[in-house]
Amino acid sequence: MPENKLTPEQHQWAQKVYRHLQWKFPLVEGDPHEDEELEEIPLDDVELNTSSLGSTEDAVEEPVSELEARKKAHDAELSSLYKRLKRIRKSIEVAGKRSKVFTEEDETQDLFEAAKALGEEQIALATEVSGQKDQDGFHDLGAIKGHLDKADHYLKTMQAAYQKGQGTAVEELEDLKKTAARYQQRVEELHKERAPLTNWSVDLSAVDSAYSAALDNFTEMNRAISGYVVSEVNRTLDVAKEKLAQLKEATDSAKRYADASGTELLLKVSIAERTIKDLTEQSITLDDTPDQLGAFNKAHDEAVAEAKKANDAVLGKRGRDCEAALTKADKAISQMQQILLLARTAAAGSEFAPSDDVDETFLQQLADDVSKQEKIVDELNGQRDLVKNHGINYPSFEAAYQSAQTAILGAQAALLARNGFSAQASIHDVRDAAEDMKDYIAEAESALEVLAEQIRDLRRALEPLADKRRDFEKYAQADEKFGGKQLGRFDAVCAEVSALIDYAEVCMQGQRVEEADQAVGNSRNGLKRLEKEAKSLLWMPQVSSAATEDEAHEMLEKAIARVRADVQDYDKMRSVFRDNEELKIYANLFDKAADYVSQAEDQLARKRFANAEDALDNARVTLDSMEIAYERGADTAAKVEGFLADVEAAKDRITAVYDQGMALQNPDHKNDFLSYNSIATDFAFQVEGLIAEGRVKDARAILSNLKVALANLERCVTQKPPKKKKAKAEPKATEAPVQEQEVQAEAIDPKAAEQKELGQQLDQIRNAINTIFSQARPHCVDEYVKDLEEAYASAMQQQEEASAALTAGDLEGARASASAAKQVLSVMQTIQDNSRQILTSLLNGLSEGATYYDTLISGIYQKRAEFDDWSVDLAQFDNAHNRVQETLRNLHKAIKDQIAEHAKTLLDKLEDDKQALEEAYAETCENRDMLRSDLIIQVSDKQSELSQLFAQQYRFDGNEALLERFTKQHAMALVCAQVMLDNLKAENGKEVEIQFAKFDECVANLKEMLKDAPLPSAENQTPEIDEDESISIGIEQTYRQLKSFGKRKDLFKNKEDLAEFNGLVKEVETYLQDAEAQLGGRDAKSAFDKVEAAMENVRAAFERGQRTAATLEAYQIKVEELADTINQLFGQRSVIQDDDDMAIFVDHNETASEAAYKIESFLKNGKITEAEVQFGFLRSLIASMERLLKQQVTKQRKGMFRQRRGAIRRGKKK
Repeated sequence: MPENKLTPEQHQWAQKVYRHLQWKFPLVEGDPHEDEELEEIPLDDVELNTSSLGSTEDAVEEPVSELEARKKAHDAELSSLYKRLKRIRKSIEVAGKRSKVFTEEDETQDLFEAAKALGEEQIALATEVSGQKDQDGFHDLGAIKGHLDKADHYLKTMQAAYQKGQGTAVEELEDLKKTAARYQQRVEELHKERAPLTNWSVDLSAVDSAYSAALDNFTEMNRAISGYVVSEVNRTLDVAKEKLAQLKEATDSAKRYADASGTELLLKVSIAERTIKDLTEQSITLDDTPDQLGAFNKAHDEAVAEAKKANDAVLGKRGRDCEAALTKADKAISQMQQILLLARTAAAGSEFAPSDDVDETFLQQLADDVSKQEKIVDELNGQRDLVKNHGINYPSFEAAYQSAQTAILGAQAALLARNGFSAQASIHDVRDAAEDMKDYIAEAESALEVLAEQIRDLRRALEPLADKRRDFEKYAQADEKFGGKQLGRFDAVCAEVSALIDYAEVCMQGQRVEEADQAVGNSRNGLKRLEKEAKSLLWMPQVSSAATEDEAHEMLEKAIARVRADVQDYDKMRSVFRDNEELKIYANLFDKAADYVSQAEDQLARKRFANAEDALDNARVTLDSMEIAYERGADTAAKVEGFLADVEAAKDRITAVYDQGMALQNPDHKNDFLSYNSIATDFAFQVEGLIAEGRVKDARAILSNLKVALANLERCVTQKPPKKKKAKAEPKATEAPVQEQEVQAEAIDPKAAEQKELGQQLDQIRNAINTIFSQARPHCVDEYVKDLEEAYASAMQQQEEASAALTAGDLEGARASASAAKQVLSVMQTIQDNSRQILTSLLNGLSEGATYYDTLISGIYQKRAEFDDWSVDLAQFDNAHNRVQETLRNLHKAIKDQIAEHAKTLLDKLEDDKQALEEAYAETCENRDMLRSDLIIQVSDKQSELSQLFAQQYRFDGNEALLERFTKQHAMALVCAQVMLDNLKAENGKEVEIQFAKFDECVANLKEMLKDAPLPSAENQTPEIDEDESISIGIEQTYRQLKSFGKRKDLFKNKEDLAEFNGLVKEVETYLQDAEAQLGGRDAKSAFDKVEAAMENVRAAFERGQRTAATLEAYQIKVEELADTINQLFGQRSVIQDDDDMAIFVDHNETASEAAYKIESFLKNGKITEAEVQFGFLRSLIASMERLLKQQVTKQRKGMFRQRRGAIRRGKKK
């Protein structure tokens, strides 16, 4: 007899659901229930047709020819049935995978799942019957066909249900498609904004990555739409919203970088044009050397043309073209400077050379040094293709080259101004930039050397593997089919690996480092496959003996242990890293290596030696990569200190040239100086901040920009003011008009010239005062605000006094007031620098606080998933979360905009919003618990109502059809009730409410049938018997409820509550026994009333226990959070410097830990009151610890402010 694959309960459930839904949704014509094709018979009654399977011993044996004919016909039909069985099985399997098309509200899914279960059951039964034969070798073809007919019918039902579900999904997908189209249109619009950004030297990898991720998500979305999977479409729409936000953020970031690059390029163009103008004014010294003058004019024309191209390009938003034109313009400017230097060197030896105190020999040496360094830079720049093909350091290499070019121009400008000190500093910058370029080139060459060594290693590894071909040839000779196939596979893989190695070598010779590195990686993967093919020679025969197996196991175990130890050693070395990206790569490699070792151990435990060896090889290869990553990280860490030293040196140089810059008379030069002073200062702080955040590569790029800005800053100081060209000699006039002589005398009045120059200087001082004040005021904090405003008022007063004295003709008073204004201006610059440092420290602290709240609030919001399965109002919780998120966003924006006061206010507000979110969570938990209790009561009421209805089924006596229908409806209602109880246990209130609707539908059908059912005749009415039956059913129902309560009484944590509950249960059991004894008597009803009254007490006690259990669970979560808070606070104890405060803090920590332990003990025993008392005590201790930490931080900050303010005041006195 075939074995039933479904349990009786599963079979009955599937049959009931199927028949109910078939009656409710008549999807397929020819319902088996209506056509009586499928009789509801127990599956165990399906027996073989013994009359057709064989004959008895007394039967007459058939002729051989007739038996053979039957056998042939039987086999033909059996073959056809086998094909049909295979087709239907495959069809049900394929159709069963389409269940995702149904929405949550679609009841057709239940029909689909029931038909699938029954169809699979019929396939299994048909398969079992097909494996049974009678003594003549015949199968029961009729039984097989019957099962296949039923399976085919269920398959058609599945297909019809799928089509109906598909139709429902199509309706819901209409609106979703429109939303998806809007998202896709917005993504394409954002991506169109990428095209203008390609004209700038902007890293667009983030934009491309975000766009690619958005397209991948749209691909998944379209696949879900094509498959009519509404849930997957909803998910991908949520992801599309996130990807759109990421793409917009990346695009906006790239735009901001392009705008900043445009501003910087505009400054460079301005300086280049001004430098060309200054050099042209100095070309008068070449009047006596026509050859040099011709070369100068040629370089001049080229520089002017390229500067115009650069200006047009930057105004036309073409950053790359502007950079290329600026590079050519700088080359031409450098030629102009060199020609002027040669002319000056030639003039230095003549008797007409200007006499000053400058050592001409020293200047000549510096000029030669500049020329030498320029040649070195040009030679290094000739290898840019090597660095570019390396791919990693090319942007830094380009920045170093630009820095070197700028420093060369600065050195030559300083030499023309006969400023040897500035020229030396610029030459030092050229050397530094050249060293950076050498490092990048050396790194690329080192990568080529590593690649060459790797290629040699690959060839050495390939040789012994290729020699294995002779063994494969032997196998091919012994087994032409299998061995020949193995030989062919080995040859194909071997040829592929050899070709990959050859390609890697070609790329290496062509200095294409990235391509070569990828080819080497592909070659390694190919070698692994080749090793796997070669290992098949060892593992195909498997292990020949127990001794060999033990030996192989021991060998692999030792190898795995060694690799495991190496992995652990590498894990201890991650503290060396200073760059986050390199650390992330190292951590990923460590995880991969650890996973491979775990895989090797797992495969070894299963005695799969080949797989264990493969995993071990993968771990070794990953360790090699970790070694390379570690060396790179250690090298970067060694360079970090040098970067910090360079920043300090840059700050010193900014300070050194500040006084000279403020003394500049030319307004254009002075404006450029102030701009580059602000840019260079910002770059210096950015480098320090990026290094502190572990973003070393970004810091390195900014450091290159800092060197360029610093060189431009010093060029502003060393540039000479424009000079008037000397007038050529003209014939002496015999007589000049008296009026013309008076005008000339007035033009050379020294007092008027000095007065005019002093007026220009006062205008510059006023502009500088306003510029510094406007830049420094938004970033000043605490006491520095007052100091800055006082210094600003004092500086403006001195400037106004100087202007008044100048107007009155008091030049001495004007000069004195101007000098005083300059001193106050210097104090303002110092205040700006000090306040910027304090602001940076304060913002770092605020950023840490924001990160802390980010983590804390994310943890609280994750608990929202606890309410997904309950119909509770989440508006208060969501509103509280939205408020705290808005505060967080404003806080991050304030930190980004460096508005410290507003950020501190928001941080304080964040604590209040966090507490409001916690309170909203606690209130939502309480609402959920109340809803759970209400649902429990409703389920109990519905069970009682169903019992009362079932007690009236006697009214269908004599009407079998209505009785059968009533019984089925009652069975479906019972299934719904059981599903309700199961979902209550699984904490799924929404499903309980869904089952309420199905239950109510069944009850309504029962009531409708009872309404139409005839009442029994008077002579057949026996009230006493009906009442006894009702009481009997009530007793049975009460026993079931007691049994259900007994299974769940482990939720009682308090012994007293459990004892009270058990006492109430025993009381009910006593009354039940009494009611059973009184059945048939007059006191049966009163006895059962006592049962119901006592049962109400049991339900109330159980409900109290559930509420208590929920409270204990919430308190347990709360005490764990408070314990984490205690640990976090204790981890910050290093900020406490006072010994007494430290002793108090440690005592609070120990007391708080003990209180947390007591709370956990009370909760374990169900003592809520005692736990609540300890909660209040614990919160007061935590508040005291937080107050102590805050006091210490405030003390340190005030101390730091006092020190720095004292330093500022000492500077003022000086």
